[in-house]
Amino acid sequence: MSQATPNLPDDVRQRIDDHLDRIERVLIRGDVSRIERRSIVDEVETQIYEMLAARAGEDPAVAVSQILAGLDGPEAYARDTGPAAVATSNSQENAAPSQPHSWWQRARQWWSVRPEMRRLSPPALLAACWAGTAILLTLCALSFRSPPVLLFALLFLVGLTAPVGVTVLGFLAVRRIRRGSNESGMPLALLETFFFPILFANLALIGVLAVGEEAALVLLAGLVILAANIGLARYAWRRFGDQFLRRVDSV
Repeated sequence: MSQATPNLPDDVRQRIDDHLDRIERVLIRGDVSRIERRSIVDEVETQIYEMLAARAGEDPAVAVSQILAGLDGPEAYARDTGPAAVATSNSQENAAPSQPHSWWQRARQWWSVRPEMRRLSPPALLAACWAGTAILLTLCALSFRSPPVLLFALLFLVGLTAPVGVTVLGFLAVRRIRRGSNESGMPLALLETFFFPILFANLALIGVLAVGEEAALVLLAGLVILAANIGLARYAWRRFGDQFLRRVDSV
């Protein structure tokens, strides 16, 4: 199923499954590809359970009957190519536009894996926006002697959670790209996965050096550490990159 389903009686759940099965059989007869069939059926299933969730206080059997009656029948998903189908298509185009999806449905559709579309991995894009926002808020806070309360609160919420959130999203993007989702952005996803762990390790090392050294030596040590990180990262990727990717695939 496309999402976690609520606790429903078996007969109610069976009615929903039967409706979805009939839609899929119609799509199969229309030579619709498996990927597109799955996308259509998942969208209808999501719509049904969201409408059920909005009517949580009603009897499930009655609610499902009314919901299914209000949806397009399975035959509406047939893909004929004759004159009747052309006329139907034209009448649908001239009809009033359907009610737009909610923002939550749009977000779920954007986030979901879509093998038919070549695009930048959504987790990688979200992680980049998160990290960029955290850096921007940090720079804004440093420009004030006494940061405003709102800016400080935003920095606390976005900046302090960025190391964990960006790293997790980067790892998720690597896994989705590796699993043949037709998504791009592997270099960006890898950078997001390892950026904060390496950054904190470097800051900790520089902090240890700063305890007993002068500022010039600390700067020199920082440059040496940066160069060492680049060389070490290239060596580690050549040596352990395949093992890391296999581990990602196994999660």
